Amino acid sequence: MLRKRSLSTLISLLSCALFAAPAFAAPPEYAVIDLGILPGAHSSAGLGISYYGATVGINSSAVITQRAFYSAGGAMFDLGTLPGYTNSRAEGLTEFAPFWPIIVGWSSNDSDPGGGRAFADVFGAMFDLGSLGGPNSRAHAIADQGFIVGESQPGQAPAGIWHAFRTQPFSYINPATDDLGTLAGATSSFATAVNNWAMVTGNSGGHAYRTAPYSKINPFTDDLGTLGGGFSIGFGINQAGAVAGVSNTALISTLTGKPIDHAFLYDSAGMHDLGTTAGFESSAASALNDKGQVVGSLLNAPPDVHAMLWDKKHGMRDLNTLIPSGANWTLQIGHAINSRGQIVGWGLHAGLQHAFLLQPL
Repeated sequence: MLRKRSLSTLISLLSCALFAAPAFAAPPEYAVIDLGILPGAHSSAGLGISYYGATVGINSSAVITQRAFYSAGGAMFDLGTLPGYTNSRAEGLTEFAPFWPIIVGWSSNDSDPGGGRAFADVFGAMFDLGSLGGPNSRAHAIADQGFIVGESQPGQAPAGIWHAFRTQPFSYINPATDDLGTLAGATSSFATAVNNWAMVTGNSGGHAYRTAPYSKINPFTDDLGTLGGGFSIGFGINQAGAVAGVSNTALISTLTGKPIDHAFLYDSAGMHDLGTTAGFESSAASALNDKGQVVGSLLNAPPDVHAMLWDKKHGMRDLNTLIPSGANWTLQIGHAINSRGQIVGWGLHAGLQHAFLLQPL
């Protein structure tokens, strides 16, 4: 009896010790690098990243004015604007340029922030890319093969009509050849991303699309559909042609009465709902890399927004749980990711909005 009591007592003590042991947090997976702000600015946001970790984005001042930046090696450079414009925004850059990449975006004025002209910045010199014949154009991305995509107002088109464009490699917009058209029944289209096979994604008529290589939008084959709602948009495309974006679902928010959005991944098997994480109603994907990692955001009612990362192994995770505790950051948007897993975006650092670079550990 004594032996049995001693053994049962030992088991009980060990069980108590195991269950009472403090839970240890998982080690951080990323270091956070503050990209800072330009002199005179009050906030910054990172929008694009190269394979070598160079980044582009915008700085904002106390008024509407925005300035495009390029950041590399711990230094941030003001890219300026096109002549006659007050604002600029840099969104894309060539991925594998080891030094100064080609950067694309657009310049606008405070009075018309949605208008302006697409630009390409080549070694610090900014060039107006032109348009599809109308007054305004915007560039969002450039592939390493030199294809530039965005949208422009076509010539003679009514106000508010935009068409997606894709230039020839490292070329100006050619109205005769670069208009990608629209999906069936749509009057406008927008291009957000392009890969080295000249496959383009974006939105037309409220639906995400993906073109075939070197092709315009095919109204009958390129509509990616939705996750059950009425709207979707593709924001990123990798070299395999997989698309990441955001779509309405059939779910209705009890808070807003509107459809709930979820991030999606579209591949050869169709559109996949990436869901969300506990505590967040909605999600959105901004980009993906060639390894299939997706970045974006988790959302409730603003300002409750957290940056997210999704991959097949782990599913969707809040990036704030993957950085060192006590970092004094709230990562809000993961906007772009390169093939090395580095992520650029923005968040609140000590209460101020700064662009960040996440370095995998």
